[in-house]
Amino acid sequence: MVGGGSQLKCTNSTCLYSSDWFPVVQGKPALIDFETSVISKDAFLASDGASIVERPKTKPGFAQSLKRKLQGTNKAARNCAKLLGEMTGGDGEDKLVLVIGGGRQSDAVQVLRSCPHLKLVVSDIYLTEHTLLAADGHRLPFESEAFDAVWIEAVLEHVLDPNLVVSEIERVLKPNAFVFADSPFMQQVHEGAFDFTRYTVSGHRFLFGNFEMINAGFSGGAGTALLWSLRYFARAVTGSDRF
Repeated sequence: MVGGGSQLKCTNSTCLYSSDWFPVVQGKPALIDFETSVISKDAFLASDGASIVERPKTKPGFAQSLKRKLQGTNKAARNCAKLLGEMTGGDGEDKLVLVIGGGRQSDAVQVLRSCPHLKLVVSDIYLTEHTLLAADGHRLPFESEAFDAVWIEAVLEHVLDPNLVVSEIERVLKPNAFVFADSPFMQQVHEGAFDFTRYTVSGHRFLFGNFEMINAGFSGGAGTALLWSLRYFARAVTGSDRF
């Protein structure tokens, strides 16, 4: 890549978007093909790369910390992160992991970061202290067979074309590489207009039909679904998100 002030241009003949200049925001590249993406370049630059959806603070306050303790965390994803570390650490070589939708660092991604042989490339459609770059999962700005694993947690419900995103994941993975994907089914609409799809276990398996399944299961059970329902019922009756 060559720089042009607040922009970058790829000069390698293997670049996917060789004719495009990419903006640099917050000192990080936005490697998004804005000509084909639903992400607006003007809106992205106007927000300085920040999310247009209001999100909790990076360092949660007392109320957020209490809420987190009461609701619990995604233990299934954390266990899968540990398993990924174990399955990729046998040959003593560093492994490159692409995290799609890592603007908010999950507990599982923290586990991945703790594995010394795993090198994370964290991307999202917006920029935070956790991301290395901005990218659109529908058209990933990476060469084919570039990664040893892909981690996509609670993201596929928010993309317009999940099949295209999974196809891109398959393209950037090396042969016999790994993917972890976590998507909701019994969760109500969240992130407003940027929520599109739900999957049953069978539907999720069909989506990843070109992959061999190592394991599948639930990251939240009946108690989680009930808690979500009660929260959304209270919100609907009172009109108060805080309540």
